[in-house]
Amino acid sequence: MIHRENYLKQPTAGAVSWNSYGEYRGILGQLTINPSVSTTTYNFSLTADTGAVVYNKKGIKGVYVDDSKIPLYGIYTMAIANSSESNYSFTTTLIWDDDYR
Repeated sequence: MIHRENYLKQPTAGAVSWNSYGEYRGILGQLTINPSVSTTTYNFSLTADTGAVVYNKKGIKGVYVDDSKIPLYGIYTMAIANSSESNYSFTTTLIWDDDYR
């Protein structure tokens, strides 16, 4: 089954972090980050509940889409850092498939 979660967050002083709504189990199919200002630069990371950083991308500008296949299991912390526009929101979408046999 395909799952999709959207998060709308606004950085304070250029940074914001949040936890997933629940456990992710499966394969990440797509990660999309859409800042409300298209010229915004920022960093994004995804950290497992074990403390392992499983995704880390620096120097992103504008909308970012990644179709990497990353195995997921557990609760994750997502973080946007070093945002050039701290008063504008970001929409982050994760799509994953829990039927990964």
